Amino acid sequence: MDSDSNRLRSNEVRVAPDQRRADAAGGKPARDSYGERMDNRTSSADLLLDELRPVPWASLRGQLLDNPSVGPAPALTWLLEIPGWPDGNSSVNVTIDWIPLDVPSWRELEGAQVECSEADEPIAAYAYDGCWFQFEYVRIQVLRQVGTVARFDIELDYCDEMFSIELADGQILETDRLCATVDVEFEGIRVEPDTDRQLAEFTDTADLVFDAGSGLYRPVVKRGLS
Repeated sequence: MDSDSNRLRSNEVRVAPDQRRADAAGGKPARDSYGERMDNRTSSADLLLDELRPVPWASLRGQLLDNPSVGPAPALTWLLEIPGWPDGNSSVNVTIDWIPLDVPSWRELEGAQVECSEADEPIAAYAYDGCWFQFEYVRIQVLRQVGTVARFDIELDYCDEMFSIELADGQILETDRLCATVDVEFEGIRVEPDTDRQLAEFTDTADLVFDAGSGLYRPVVKRGLS
């Protein structure tokens, strides 16, 4: 991520312990909307980090692969990786895979949004800290994009169990929900070697050049948010 984008700070990161209610019908916890939780944040145990900077080395890659969860034919989905969640310093890495962003081009991510309420259907979202923790609920919205840097608003909820996050100041949080706004760098698109489709059928290929070392079609010009 270039120097301009590094000056940007994330709007907010929020890590909340499980305070959900069980509904009367089946005992499954009821999910408050993101807006409702934000409205109630002053009376909750949520952690608010308003001065957080973008997570270093957060990355976004496209992948033109066969994925039975998306459809019988190859599809272009997206892989989002955020190391050291939430501030780039912890030992927790977050991976969100098979994101089906409906966009005509890698240049036009802004405004795209997707929501998934069941694990791996189709989005696979995990936190890793020596063990893998999977989330059932995923909500992603791309708030802004300039060049190869895009700002993602992310909500991950209903983890299969609680896990710990140790922040840079030594504070340890127990949570099963992650919310953040982060800036990520688009690194390129990986194409499955035996796919019978051309990348140009799925996205704008201008300014993408194949890099044999990484196996990615990488952008040749990089610009960040300012």
